[in-house]
Amino acid sequence: MASTQAQPSSMPTSEKPKSEKPVSEKQRLKLEKFAIKKEKQTQQKQKQQQSSGPSKDQKSKKQDVPAVESKDWIEETPAGQRKILKPLDDDFHKAHIPRVVESAWYSFWEDQGLFKPHSEKDGSLKPKGKYVIAIPPSNVTGKLHIGHALALALEDTLIRWHRMRQFSTLYIPGCDHAGIATQAVSKRQDFSREEFVQLCQEWKEDYHQAINKTIRRLGISVDWSREAFTMSPQLSKAVAETFVQLHSEGLIYRANKLVHWSCRLATALSTIEVNQKELDGSTKLDVPGYDRKIEFGTLTYFKYPIEGSDQTIEVATTRPETMLGDTGIAVHPQDDRYKDLIGKTARHPIIPRRKLIIITDDHVDREFGTGAVKLRPAHDHNDFTLGKKHGLPFINILNEDGTLNSNAGPYAGEKRFNARYGVIEELKKLGLYTRQESNKMVVPICSRSGDVIEPLLKPQWWMKVEPLTKPAIAVVEKRQYLQWMRNLQDWCLSRQLWWGHQIPAYFISIEGEEGGNDADDDYWVSGRTEREAQEKAERKFPGKKVTPRQDEDVLDTWFSSGLWPFSTLGWPDKTSDLENYFPNTTMETGWDIIPFWVSRMIMFSLKLTGKVPFTDVYCHGLIRDSDGRKMSKSLGNVIDPIDVLDGISLDALHQKLLQGNLAQSEVKNAEKHQKRAFPQGIPEVGADALRFSLINYAQSSGDDINFDTKTISALTGKESLPERWILTKMNAAAKKMNQALEEREFAKSTQLSYRYLYDELFDIYVENSNHGHLYTTLETGLRLVSPFMAFLTEELWQRLPRRPGDNTSSITITEYPEYDPSLHDPASEVAYELVLGCSRGIRSLLADYAVKDKGVVHIVLLNQILYETLSAQLSAVESLSGKTPLEVTILQTEEIELPGCAVFPVSADANVYLQVKDYIQDAAKEVERVKAKVDEARREQVDIDAIQAELNKVQDKDVTDAMQSAKGRKRNVEARLKALQQTVLMFEKMRV
Repeated sequence: MASTQAQPSSMPTSEKPKSEKPVSEKQRLKLEKFAIKKEKQTQQKQKQQQSSGPSKDQKSKKQDVPAVESKDWIEETPAGQRKILKPLDDDFHKAHIPRVVESAWYSFWEDQGLFKPHSEKDGSLKPKGKYVIAIPPSNVTGKLHIGHALALALEDTLIRWHRMRQFSTLYIPGCDHAGIATQAVSKRQDFSREEFVQLCQEWKEDYHQAINKTIRRLGISVDWSREAFTMSPQLSKAVAETFVQLHSEGLIYRANKLVHWSCRLATALSTIEVNQKELDGSTKLDVPGYDRKIEFGTLTYFKYPIEGSDQTIEVATTRPETMLGDTGIAVHPQDDRYKDLIGKTARHPIIPRRKLIIITDDHVDREFGTGAVKLRPAHDHNDFTLGKKHGLPFINILNEDGTLNSNAGPYAGEKRFNARYGVIEELKKLGLYTRQESNKMVVPICSRSGDVIEPLLKPQWWMKVEPLTKPAIAVVEKRQYLQWMRNLQDWCLSRQLWWGHQIPAYFISIEGEEGGNDADDDYWVSGRTEREAQEKAERKFPGKKVTPRQDEDVLDTWFSSGLWPFSTLGWPDKTSDLENYFPNTTMETGWDIIPFWVSRMIMFSLKLTGKVPFTDVYCHGLIRDSDGRKMSKSLGNVIDPIDVLDGISLDALHQKLLQGNLAQSEVKNAEKHQKRAFPQGIPEVGADALRFSLINYAQSSGDDINFDTKTISALTGKESLPERWILTKMNAAAKKMNQALEEREFAKSTQLSYRYLYDELFDIYVENSNHGHLYTTLETGLRLVSPFMAFLTEELWQRLPRRPGDNTSSITITEYPEYDPSLHDPASEVAYELVLGCSRGIRSLLADYAVKDKGVVHIVLLNQILYETLSAQLSAVESLSGKTPLEVTILQTEEIELPGCAVFPVSADANVYLQVKDYIQDAAKEVERVKAKVDEARREQVDIDAIQAELNKVQDKDVTDAMQSAKGRKRNVEARLKALQQTVLMFEKMRV
């Protein structure tokens, strides 16, 4: 075996760095500045030492503390080169400084092409196949937040794990143009469309660079040569192809229907961009564009006069202004209160000559309000359905800017919520207003602008969802992906924006004829180009002079992102990437966007490629702040990953609140939260610690992925018991970590790695053995943890010598440890666990009874087979038991009486006794203390019985290991209970 004492800078000849690139002028000046600063620090320290004359001990202690800060570190390694490793006694390397450890490695990985998919010499995939993740594209509207860091950490763990397991691994990076989000923070007034798009493009580039910088700082191993953007020429080609194909098949159509309209942004919105604010009753809310708060959650009652009589019919509404668009009143057919009014007409009290027919419908809730429902089909989704069903007029009263139009009569030109109060006052004057009462309601709020959303009747492009969901549901149900595809409504594709994919649909004007209806699909054609649209128009209207005009609107952002898994690989072109790496393997995302994104990717992929877009889905949970709130820019509780990597003061956190678009009313609340959560600011923790912590929080989800690989370990056959034990633990860790990652048990995988490295390797083996297999167990441990902590493991691994013939350039592409049956040695594991258990018991008893001079210890074996093993390891037991002098004897029978001794039940195989008679002041207290342990053991017995009962009910999975574990625990608890009960009797005799 190669020596484990290699110098930090040593490496095989074949791994020497390339010829160094010349240091830039900027780097040279920084190095000179740092050298001068360090020289001044040295001189000042010398002066202080001369003037104060510290003692040798003080002097030594002071020199042990590095007089450096991470901000002073200057990386000397030229970009792209293997890192120049400094000695570990260097001031910057005496302790773990994240910025020092994590510098230089990413550019080296990138320059070496380590993140590109590796294939066979003939270009084919590796024998184990492919593993592909297309990164969920982040919006180019700002910086990444801690939720993005969680997703990236989980994805990169899976990618690095598969790369090390020798799969052809591809991780595709990219961004979404985020049409509505981008335009929400960019104003298009005073710009032409071309100028505005160019402005957004420049603005996007700045944020795009910041996003990519954060991804690199986190160590995310994406293939940058395949970076995608939803508005790139290739992905725009995929968008146009999809629209034209689906329009030609009738799946995309033009229709005048209700949309979620933001008056503030002057565009339709998708459901995910609308927050549903629940109100318990009357509440005043701030609405953009209004000086006063507007009241919501109030039910207003008023009466409509019945035509030709003095009768009235009372209705109730939470939106009084919409009565200006009322065209009907509905009652339940079995509601006797209104049977004499059915079929009659009501007269509108404000709009002259407007008549409202009274109809019946089973959908009317007789218990709500008065049981009579006012219908405004152009301004309510439920009323829209009833209006279509009963042939009611559709009267739109709203302009796109939130003012009322001429259909609103005397209120034309007024803002909608000002008209609300005006209508109520007018109804009072007319004697038709009756009362108001508090009422629970949900107010739809634009997530981008804070505006109240209005249902608005508008000609738009829609996509039929039902024909696409049927095949998708079959696939989803096979993969047990829940019911994401059910009850989906037709999808509104149009957005009234400039930034995005302009819809490839053209309205046809015919010379000499009146303009057609904008909502009529017959007057529209779609085309990948204007020329194609012209040709289609001429075929549609032969012999006529036609002029196509492209729709000004753009497509919903989710349309292009729905094509992401295959458009990023070159579709609609037949590329080698599409052939080799589609379908993707895993889609990692959040639960909240499954209906909006995951379902659409499945539908599009099945329709356009005939394949599912990915083979399994893992959904992570939302990251919330310390108060349990969802992280949101509007609350000011979003955390920038860079602030965690580099650290940030509390004052600097406060300053960042003022730099964004946070409402002034929320700034003070956000500052209070920051003071509670980060009273000292956020310390510098680095990428590895952040990633490890985030992964440790993640819980399991998604389908299993089955893999089967082997690795070879060279053993001498003469390993000592501690060596056989640590090799068994190493092997078990590899097996369990692979299983945990396959089952997406991320938290479990980090806990297993921590237990092996910290508890077993460092705390026990390194401290208490001759280190015969230290290189193997340490190097394997670094490879086990590498997917979680890429920088630190690379830094340490590069300091280890390579085995003969091993020219691997980076831990990133080493083989991930796999379970090896030849290393499985349960007998050695049990034997050394007994040694550790006995030593742990001795330490515990010595501490409990404050024995410091000499401990008289008896180890009573309940399993005689282990007598020879423990006798041979007696010196190890003593050395592991601490510094107190010991006299240890091993007894072969449990029937022997040991008066004056306290017990520590190790397991069903052994008990440890310590002579404590001379250390006990009050035997009665000892009786009570041991009785408490007896009670605890009995409670554990009950818990184990319950676990066994539950396991016996399981039928759909193998619980053999869990049953064996429960049986082992039960044996141990029974032995513990017996030993403790005997000790109670012994202490009671002492009390007498």
